[in-house]
Amino acid sequence: MRAVAEVLFAGLLAVAGAARAEQAEQLLAAVTWSSPPEGAEVAAGLAVQPEAGVGDVVAVENAGDKALEARLLVLRAPAVTRDRYALLGRVRYEGVEGDGYLEMWSVFPDGRAYFSRTLGGAGAMERLRGSSRWRDFALPFFSNREGYFPRELVVNVVLPGKGRVWVGPVRLVQYAGPTGWWSGGTAGLVFGGLGSLLGIAGGLVGVLASRGKARRLAMGLARGTLILGPLALAGGIAAAALGQPYEVWYPLALVGALCAGLGLYMPRLLRRRYEQAELRRMQSLDAGDPRS
Repeated sequence: MRAVAEVLFAGLLAVAGAARAEQAEQLLAAVTWSSPPEGAEVAAGLAVQPEAGVGDVVAVENAGDKALEARLLVLRAPAVTRDRYALLGRVRYEGVEGDGYLEMWSVFPDGRAYFSRTLGGAGAMERLRGSSRWRDFALPFFSNREGYFPRELVVNVVLPGKGRVWVGPVRLVQYAGPTGWWSGGTAGLVFGGLGSLLGIAGGLVGVLASRGKARRLAMGLARGTLILGPLALAGGIAAAALGQPYEVWYPLALVGALCAGLGLYMPRLLRRRYEQAELRRMQSLDAGDPRS
């Protein structure tokens, strides 16, 4: 049972690695502030200046104490055809008071709009606070509706107080591979089937234990869940850490937690049940029960 679980988990990791390898960054638009491409509208009044090693840079300054929202860019008809895309670039800032951020609004044909913001604690989605040298930023978006693509992207800088921000050239990309190791439909089929099998196995173990039969088989099934549980749970944690969507990490974590819990509880319960069954059998022998 342990060998089977290890093989299954190794296969899962191989499939995951292949799926991630298939993901490719496809460039949709590269925006330089002094000569934006067709469909890109740079906001009027921005200070554009060249900077060595970076290229064209736009500067936004908030000299007052009130919050400032400055529009940088509007990308019309961005030609997004995948459910995962991102605006990537570089940013530098100085003396930013409070938590400033870059944001991208994805506006869809039905009029709905959703934002992505750099309000994280570290990395490419880190907030704008204090001062920083040039660093990368990312404004990703994940759509969970098939064929639901934006008609317009709006990019802003938001400063709650005083501060200066410089933004270098940006590019819009989409990811041509699958967004997750598997789809929500696949997760429903596979993990729904696995849940049914676990239920059947649990019922079989309960019947066998109540009759005192096939102890080795019942104990092997119970111990198998103790092996499968931590492996699935580790897979769920790894999937969440790698940014996999809900339909990937949640079923793994749920199955792992359930199996780990059952694996810790069931062997002791089964040993007690089999001991009781053996005691009843011995008592029936002592009493001369003809059914023994």
